[in-house]
Amino acid sequence: MTILKLVQAGSEVLNLGDRLVFDDIQSKTFGFVTINENSCMKAAYRIASKQARVIKPGPQNENNGYVISASRLDMILNDRNVQGFIILLGALIGITTLITGIRETLKLKIFKKIIQ
Repeated sequence: MTILKLVQAGSEVLNLGDRLVFDDIQSKTFGFVTINENSCMKAAYRIASKQARVIKPGPQNENNGYVISASRLDMILNDRNVQGFIILLGALIGITTLITGIRETLKLKIFKKIIQ
């Protein structure tokens, strides 16, 4: 059994005639298209794939278009475990800084009383 880790790769604006091709599909595809009174369509797809290629209209060769994929930074920033760890680490650093500041302030007040 393979566990898929899903990461949002972002959104891309496609022009008339563009084709979106998914490479190495790893799950079922779910999507919908919205058409309203404006002169446009909006499509949204949920799919697990390593990358997608946008192929532009015109003469076709293997380098035609461009690739969309999630970067390592996207994967790290969208990981719930990493987000929780960063929040926990920030809270620990904040609490430690606050406690250290309070201790130093109390030490300074006691030292000033001893000197007087």
